Amino acid sequence: AITGTSKGIGKSTKTALVKRGDTVVSINRPEFDLNDTIAVQSIDLSNIDILINNAGHELGMGKSFNDMTQSDIISQVNVNLLSPMLLTHQFINQNCKGTVINITSGCINDLKKSTATYFTTKSGLSCFTKAVSKDMKHSFRFVEIVPRRIKTNFHQTSKASDLYNNDYILDVNEVSKVILFIIDNPYITNITVKDPRR
Repeated sequence: AITGTSKGIGKSTKTALVKRGDTVVSINRPEFDLNDTIAVQSIDLSNIDILINNAGHELGMGKSFNDMTQSDIISQVNVNLLSPMLLTHQFINQNCKGTVINITSGCINDLKKSTATYFTTKSGLSCFTKAVSKDMKHSFRFVEIVPRRIKTNFHQTSKASDLYNNDYILDVNEVSKVILFIIDNPYITNITVKDPRR
């Protein structure tokens, strides 16, 4: 199961998995709204081998924290952190074993101004990945992928493109290749994806 397969990393990963013969369950709006944390708790993840928490957004990023709307703050927390935690909880309670892959962000190691909520939620997801692994490592594998500078329209939607330039940007297909590599190699628990020149 993959959240956020309508574009970007999620779409590329779904395409790659389907191409090689895997069955993929997509968790996307409008059927599944990750901002609705009550509805998220009813998503059936039984009989699934791998959960990829990929969906995320940065509405309000590029603004100082005091200029953000409270609805954007709440939505980022719900989509970027709370929903992945709830989905992981369901996944480990509906299955006996499996792999959870959480997509965080290179921003957790490179804090920039006007990213307070996004930085906080992605840092929280990173910490959660480490913490839940301590509880469940006997039967589940938890992997954090830290993508740096990925070529999507992600920052354009938030009007935060001025925080970044176009140097050293990876294609999403390179990230999906790494995800497949992780799926096929059970000893990987953490990996950073970035342009080797940077």
